[in-house]
Amino acid sequence: MKIELEHINPDSLNDIASLKEVVVFLINVVERDHNIIEQQRKRIQLLEDEVNRLKKEQGKPDIKANTQSTETESKDIGNSTDNEETIEDSETNSKPDISTGGKETEKKKHNRTAKKANIAIDKTEELYPDKSELPPDAVFKYWDSVITQDVIFKRCNTLYQVAVYYSETENKTYRSPLPNGASYHSAGLKNFIYLQNKICNVTSQKVLDLLASIGIEISTGALSKILLAPTDLVEADKSAILKAGLSASYTQTDITGARVAGKNHYTHIITNDFFTTFTTLDGKSTLDVLAAFQMHSHKNDLGLIYNQETVKLLEEGKISVKDRESLADLLGDEQTCTLQKFEELVEKEIPDLYNKRNTFIKVKTVFALAYYHYQDDIPQVERLVSDNAPEYNKIATKDHALCWVHDARYYKKLTPFIVIHQNILNQYLDKYWSFYHELQAYKKAPTQEWAWKLSDAFDVLFTPNTSYEQLNERISKTLEKKQELLLVLRYPEIPLHNNLAELGARKQVRKRDISFHTMTPEGTKNQDAFLTIVQTAKQLGVDVYKYIKELILDKKDRIPLADIIYQKIASNTS
Repeated sequence: MKIELEHINPDSLNDIASLKEVVVFLINVVERDHNIIEQQRKRIQLLEDEVNRLKKEQGKPDIKANTQSTETESKDIGNSTDNEETIEDSETNSKPDISTGGKETEKKKHNRTAKKANIAIDKTEELYPDKSELPPDAVFKYWDSVITQDVIFKRCNTLYQVAVYYSETENKTYRSPLPNGASYHSAGLKNFIYLQNKICNVTSQKVLDLLASIGIEISTGALSKILLAPTDLVEADKSAILKAGLSASYTQTDITGARVAGKNHYTHIITNDFFTTFTTLDGKSTLDVLAAFQMHSHKNDLGLIYNQETVKLLEEGKISVKDRESLADLLGDEQTCTLQKFEELVEKEIPDLYNKRNTFIKVKTVFALAYYHYQDDIPQVERLVSDNAPEYNKIATKDHALCWVHDARYYKKLTPFIVIHQNILNQYLDKYWSFYHELQAYKKAPTQEWAWKLSDAFDVLFTPNTSYEQLNERISKTLEKKQELLLVLRYPEIPLHNNLAELGARKQVRKRDISFHTMTPEGTKNQDAFLTIVQTAKQLGVDVYKYIKELILDKKDRIPLADIIYQKIASNTS
């Protein structure tokens, strides 16, 4: 029976059951109203602060708590694209702690191993005691090994006296060639600069200060040229890494904020166990996501096509018959063009559609999706793992898995005021994480019978039957995502969470923290490519300093990261 507040009559409550029903209803009303009041309070404070700033006064100071969960930062990094963002998060500066508290991770046993056995020895010295201090009967018994680790960091400038000869009969000058790699700023110095700036995240100014401290003469402009010089080379390596990594059975992705020349941009992270790529674009729409997956530096370079999939998607998107007919006349079957060219054509030939902004965005997305599924230059993503952001819909050609940790964060956003609701939520979250850990166990030894049991257990757990209405609403939303959350029952290799993509996003955030922003498109490409190489090398266990050195010198016997990725994927599937 549905209860309405205005029709509650205490005199009609003659039994315990009806009284309990009304009490449950009332505490849910109080809970909901309390949440609304809290949101309005924060919004009012935000408006008051803005008024004070307009009056040249100060707003309420943002005083940080004594302790702050590191997981909150992780949420800020990795969940910026979620489509279920609450009013409180989007319209105020507050960042509530919606971390999972590490409940998604399994406790690992740490085995202490001897580290000295793995230390490489560069030189050995034998040390003997002063024989005058030894007794006459002292005899040698054994060597006691003591390791001292040290590093040598010093300037090593070389002056080459180049012999020059002149032939009067040939009227020609002969001179001794310089050693390979010798220049005003040697290859070794350049590699040290890449190590500091690209691998260790030392800012350009700090690199200059460090080099100046040991007497290396280098200007800001020269340093910038050195850092940007290998852009085309590392960009090509990044493209090869992406192409190789996408051939795996699944891919994860996320988006985080970036700055280019003082303007907001977005870095798209594409990753799995074998690689991570970074691509910074000026948007985070489906078009931008498609650009990142196809190695474009701008969505205007995207390919578009009119084919049978385009027709189907236009119908599914409820594009009007008139607009569909106009588009059919604009492009012939299987005809392709770039996004920029398509926009010019539509503006000229179908101005009514061009001026319908939201509809035109939908149309462009349909044409771009159809082309992505048509092309074969870049491997298409079969199974994608992401948060619930709408820009990832229809990217995967087969399945789209959702992140359990992101789903859990919505439960953490619930902030019950009533104590009984707090207890109900805590008890439910215990069951939630118990089920999650069962899924983790299933991944290690999957069986069909176990998969069926877990599917049934999901239905039981996510059937909304608590007395806490807001929790029931949240449970219902999780139930709607059953297929996406339980894809792991069909493909156990797929991760339950999107943490790997969020960790990649954190690398970009750390870079943004120290360098704030890139200034040019070339600098942005350079940073993305180096981030890609550094992170991918770490995942593959490759010496990144040595790899970049060999890449820059174009050593013929080096093994590209892309080749290593192909090998690991092949060995994983065999």
